Amino acid sequence: IRLVRIAQSSKPGIQRIIDKVAGIFTWIVIAVALSTFVYWFLVARVSLDLAVLFMASVLVVACPCALGLATPIAVIIGFGKAAETGILIKNAEVIDKISKIDVVVLDKTGTLTIGRPRVAAIRSFVENIGEEEILRLAAICEKRSEHPIALAIIEEAERRRLLIRDPDNFENIPGQGVLAWIGENLVAVGNEKLMRNIEALISEDISRVAEELMRQGLTTVYVAINRRIIGLIAVGDIPRPEAKEFINYLHSRRYKVIMLTGDRESTAKAIASKLGINEVFAEVSPEDKAEIIERLRREGFVVAMIGDGVNDAVSLSRADLGIAMGGGADIAREAGDAVLMRNNLLGVIDLFELIKSIRRKIYQNIFWAFIYNIILIPLSAGVFYGSGIYLRPELAGFAMAMSSISVTLSSYTLKRWRSPTSGKYQVSKESIN
Repeated sequence: IRLVRIAQSSKPGIQRIIDKVAGIFTWIVIAVALSTFVYWFLVARVSLDLAVLFMASVLVVACPCALGLATPIAVIIGFGKAAETGILIKNAEVIDKISKIDVVVLDKTGTLTIGRPRVAAIRSFVENIGEEEILRLAAICEKRSEHPIALAIIEEAERRRLLIRDPDNFENIPGQGVLAWIGENLVAVGNEKLMRNIEALISEDISRVAEELMRQGLTTVYVAINRRIIGLIAVGDIPRPEAKEFINYLHSRRYKVIMLTGDRESTAKAIASKLGINEVFAEVSPEDKAEIIERLRREGFVVAMIGDGVNDAVSLSRADLGIAMGGGADIAREAGDAVLMRNNLLGVIDLFELIKSIRRKIYQNIFWAFIYNIILIPLSAGVFYGSGIYLRPELAGFAMAMSSISVTLSSYTLKRWRSPTSGKYQVSKESIN
């Protein structure tokens, strides 16, 4: 609630322009009112009371308040509607950013996929160490990690009723894996990059087994003791049920779509091909992700980043627009400009379409505010007095009030906005399983 209130009180770029226009407009109205008095009293030679009446009507009928209300009232109602829909918008500048987006960058694990991978296979490369021992050691290492792959390993170890003690020491290396001391042994669980960094040898036989599993779309995690690889664990994650529809939406709106992931290229491409994503950056660290975002921006693209994990926090903050999945890490939600509280990619469609409606409503409000002034100020100044048509101050005051009321009522029509993806949020247990 606090974040929604902060967002509602912030100003999009168009509001700052309108504030300047309203400030200038006030002085223009004062000048018009004085000019009206001078014309009627000194030039047209009407009575003093009629000249004052025209001047007062101009001052009263002018509607800078309608101009001032045009944007904030639409923002307040629109962002409240977003919160009802399950979208937390943290800054009103999102209104300006979304209309300029031309590249959408997506994380894979937990964003395009369910984020609940399961252990699909375990392979041992040492004769006297079995699958369950490899799984047990990996689970101990991953016990303090919150990564979806770590949770999959721990879940499988618990399912097999293995004893998982706490590691004696633990270090999480973002984008690579974990290192942990178990007794006197240094155990490493992670990707190929981590194995290279600790100087663990990946033989041709190990590499061949890993490649075979990755061609099936599985993510492989190596397990090493004292820099010797003893086995690997293959983890599978499935795309979100709504991911394909979401990617189709982005393509239909002519967005350039890019997937970023720390997974191996073969695994990443297997998921990307299922979803229709052509451009993939695989085996990238959190720093690499942020650099890719920066490079796209330097090339002139306006970039939206959608992610959920600790690895995505920097990228979310570097992108022009960061959208965090609500079920992800706290730091990702803090870094995002908007958060999908329902943890569903179709929420991005709702966000884009709702912001489009808010922008359209702001422009409508500004149009009507200007129309009121363009019509009523000349009428109040006595331009049509010769035809017997003019506006007395009391009617001018009523007309001025009506301009503000009409802008407010127009904005309240956003309450009737309906999500284009309504009814598609529920993900069945069958689709997850």
